[in-house]
Amino acid sequence: MTMVKEASERCSAQENLVGSRLSLNLYKSLFKSSDLDEWEVLADLEAGWTDYAREQHELRDLEGDRERYQGDAIDSFISNLERGFIPPPETLLALYDALSRYLMCNGSLSLDQAFFGVPHVKNSSYAMAKGTNSGRMNAFSTLMSIEKHRKKPPTQMQVAEDFLADSDIDHESFLRSWRRWRNAVKKWAD
Repeated sequence: MTMVKEASERCSAQENLVGSRLSLNLYKSLFKSSDLDEWEVLADLEAGWTDYAREQHELRDLEGDRERYQGDAIDSFISNLERGFIPPPETLLALYDALSRYLMCNGSLSLDQAFFGVPHVKNSSYAMAKGTNSGRMNAFSTLMSIEKHRKKPPTQMQVAEDFLADSDIDHESFLRSWRRWRNAVKKWAD
């Protein structure tokens, strides 16, 4: 079992990646440390979260949920809140560290840099890959995957026309956006 100080040092070494999946796993290790009780703030955060989660969902497998989760800090925060759960302490710590870094740099860092260590590029940003438009783009990708298995597959334009039949969205613009979205998703898949 690791010590809080060792785990904290590993988290600090990942300072430009505090929002990443790797860093979230490092933050998790803080709460598995053998000396957690000596770190009152962390121990209280863990105990508070555990007590609350057990009160709300008596049968919930907290440790199993934590081990199975393989996303990043932002995704953890959003998905937990959408399901009506308070995010686990490691998520809150990762968000705290990234947002603190963002504010301490007085505008010289983008949120992509503060969370993931990469400069913001609109067409391949985290928000492009995971934003509100991703549901529609993912649905279109699924439809494209299904359609390509037909004996005579339709073109992307034909699928887009059918997909957007009840919309006034330009089909060519939609396909360009979809391609940019696919590239952004590939970049943020790690």
